[in-house]
Amino acid sequence: MLCRILVLLILSFTPLLAPAQQDYPTRPVRIVLPFPPGGTGEIFIRIIGQKFLEITGQPLVPDYRPGATGIIGTGIVAKSEPDGYTLVYASNSSHVVAPLMVDPKPYDPVRDFTPIAPTTRYPFLMVVNPDLPAKTVAEFIAIAKERQGRLNYGSAGLGSAPQLGTEIFLAAAGIKVLHIPYKGPAALQLALMTGEIQMSFDTPGTARAHVRSGKMRPLAVTGAKRSPVLPDVPTFAEAGFPNVEGEIWQGIFAPAGLAEPIVRKLNGIINQAVASKEFQDRTLGVGIEPVQGSPDYLADYMKRDMPRWERILRETGIKAQQ
Repeated sequence: MLCRILVLLILSFTPLLAPAQQDYPTRPVRIVLPFPPGGTGEIFIRIIGQKFLEITGQPLVPDYRPGATGIIGTGIVAKSEPDGYTLVYASNSSHVVAPLMVDPKPYDPVRDFTPIAPTTRYPFLMVVNPDLPAKTVAEFIAIAKERQGRLNYGSAGLGSAPQLGTEIFLAAAGIKVLHIPYKGPAALQLALMTGEIQMSFDTPGTARAHVRSGKMRPLAVTGAKRSPVLPDVPTFAEAGFPNVEGEIWQGIFAPAGLAEPIVRKLNGIINQAVASKEFQDRTLGVGIEPVQGSPDYLADYMKRDMPRWERILRETGIKAQQ
């Protein structure tokens, strides 16, 4: 008799839960961006937000929470209620690499989040200040060896994926270059163009305008093929370094425990936005690959990526500042 009463109680609550999930969202949804304003992610979220408003009638509100290579903003989402009203626009820098560098970990990339959908991926581009007389990777290596540690390279933050990509290259080339971290890509690009640093790993899309204006000189791009926006720039494999590889991927996550109907709805909206002509034009136009997929696709992609970055951190010995 008691079991029957419990079953009836559970069934009586089910109709109350289902409409709440079916009606989602009934108010604005916050999406945390754990990086400074002004990057390509801001543009992509704006396009996704337009589709979100069109389909749901509710706005997708960006909430910038930069700092600690994405740990601050991502950590906020990890501790939020899994109700569908707080999301995070994550990258492998903020979601995978950054927590691996901190002990104890501020969050677990798998256990503390619900994958929603992938959005983009793109390679790194090695660029130098044009005053440096290096037009190839081999020439840069020769100059670095001649100057014996007197060159500087920059990154958008300690432990960011571009920094680790640079360290992979430096180890493969057998050279020493001093690392200077900056607060975001805009500050990093300014430092390179003014000669404060001599080299950095950027992305083809964000560096293209500066390359065309002569304020940066590209030397090589990671990935299996050349970037469509800078087709004259060789890959690292073509430059003699096939093991220098890496990419940035981005996707949207929610706190762990988000209800499956809401996950499905969000995934459908994001995939529609990524498939839109505006999103495709904006991404492909700057050498970024748009990516559609299921929550499982994003989860599997992340899980495959984690051991690789763990190995890179172990080999480079990079640790977060305490």
